[in-house]
Amino acid sequence: MYLGDVINKLNEHLIRVSNIDYYPAQFVRNEIESVAKECIRWSIEDFKYAAKLKRGENWEEWYDTNRFEEALHNMINNHDGSFGITCYTVEYYLDEYCRLKDDPIK
Repeated sequence: MYLGDVINKLNEHLIRVSNIDYYPAQFVRNEIESVAKECIRWSIEDFKYAAKLKRGENWEEWYDTNRFEEALHNMINNHDGSFGITCYTVEYYLDEYCRLKDDPIK
């Protein structure tokens, strides 16, 4: 579940955070929204964008979109924290996890 989904599912309920603490859902929602404003976020859309840049309109012939989510999770969990994640990192995981056929221009 993504951050936006969590925010949308919060209603005016109490949320138990530990054994004794209850917080109004609106408070939790506000905290999540505050943190979200300061986060850098990568998504499946970034993989689609990278594929379109690399292959143009026929990008779906080259990449399996069903593998984008797996590639995204592997990228986030396995990237080098010293360098972070860049558009080149996205392109690497796109090719490693999602490519359907050999690339003559690689």
